[in-house]
Amino acid sequence: MTLPGNEFLSPDYIFEISWEVCNKVGGIHTVLSTKAALLQDKLKDYYIMIGPDLTRNYNSAGSRQTK
Repeated sequence: MTLPGNEFLSPDYIFEISWEVCNKVGGIHTVLSTKAALLQDKLKDYYIMIGPDLTRNYNSAGSRQTK
């Protein structure tokens, strides 16, 4: 974002949220992996990826079901 006077703002954190973050689905996961490696070099721990873990079995209350 550019402000009057050509000053740039930089966010404190960048969050990326998607299904593919935690689930290897098609080429989108490859794109996210490549982008994460590049952004990790620049942003360190300020780049955060969030996604659902669809490989686990949870009930509607959010607690893990045991078998």
